[in-house]
Amino acid sequence: PFNDGFYKNLKKLDKNKKYGIMDLRGNCIQDALVIAKEVGLNVVELRGGFFYLTEVMNIKPVKER
Repeated sequence: PFNDGFYKNLKKLDKNKKYGIMDLRGNCIQDALVIAKEVGLNVVELRGGFFYLTEVMNIKPVKER
């Protein structure tokens, strides 16, 4: 599910920071972690995905204007 744009955007991120990666339900996360680590990022999996944060923990995303 990852295209060239995903890879290119990851390469733009600061390699001195730590990032958390999640997807909708936590199903495709391993592929994203591998790609992020290949470009040299320090990444961790945010288990449960977006569904877990929004439905189980009741954390609502902030929308940018």
